[in-house]
Amino acid sequence: APGFVSAAGTRRLPDIHRYVRGVEFRLEKLNGDIARDHRRMADVVPLEQRLAAHLRHLDRAVPEEATALGWQLEELRMSVFAQPIGVHGTVSPKRIRRQLDALGA
Repeated sequence: APGFVSAAGTRRLPDIHRYVRGVEFRLEKLNGDIARDHRRMADVVPLEQRLAAHLRHLDRAVPEEATALGWQLEELRMSVFAQPIGVHGTVSPKRIRRQLDALGA
């Protein structure tokens, strides 16, 4: 979205660069097995939708926990679609579901 790099801040630029490299990696591998890509998306997309729905219903500023969870979802995408590029931290769908539960999402 417009302004997202500014909103993320300069400390996140290396992560954003890594995510772009992850997209390139995913596109290179997509020709190999589109069905595999769809199966992997089935793990990630519901979590993203759940966070997005939670954020849409907030009547206040986005809490830091929700922002951090958004970055963890990016790391989950990296672990699922582009692990050779590298992942920061330990992420899993189960861990993210627990965090969504804690947010009330």
